[in-house]
Amino acid sequence: VIVISQDATTRTLVPFSPGVFSANFSNVTGFNANRSDPSIVYAVDPNTPLKMPFNRADYYVQAPSSGLPQYCAAGTGILYKAVVSQGGQGFLTPQPLLECVSDMQAVYLYDVNGVLTKSEDIHTLSASDVRSQVKEVRVYILAQEGQRDANYTYPSQTPLVGETGGAIGTVGRTFDFLDSSHSIPDWQHYRWKLYTIVARPSNLQ
Repeated sequence: VIVISQDATTRTLVPFSPGVFSANFSNVTGFNANRSDPSIVYAVDPNTPLKMPFNRADYYVQAPSSGLPQYCAAGTGILYKAVVSQGGQGFLTPQPLLECVSDMQAVYLYDVNGVLTKSEDIHTLSASDVRSQVKEVRVYILAQEGQRDANYTYPSQTPLVGETGGAIGTVGRTFDFLDSSHSIPDWQHYRWKLYTIVARPSNLQ
């Protein structure tokens, strides 16, 4: 089971701000920020007394209290992976995956009577509907590429952390570098790269 950290109050996606990210992402077999091919991200440890019949991995963006590289723009964070501790309480030590992350969004694509639908939140679907209808989960990560360049100007204050085109139209959300909840000073002098991870569940039935 994979979880991108859930906001229990709103249960909806919100733009990342340091220490805060909200979304939901479950039962997907492939997630790797640096590769386009699927990879196994969960398994059961045969040598540990299990408290769950599965491993749970949480992915979230957070600004660390210390240790953010100096070349990262102020206001960015680190994408972490935390795996639940089967033999104890809470999670094992979180592992950093990607530095200088400004935003992360997730979108579900599911089939309802032959019509492909997109949604940022599928918590209202039954377990049976999730198994039979969810066809793709798309994760978009907006991260800094390289260091600050005073001679460079990024072309957009509000990049789309998603994509457009195709039968489903626009997916994801725009990210506002100047929004007060996640402002990134001097954002225009950094190059920003959008990572796109597409996971197609194949073992939900």
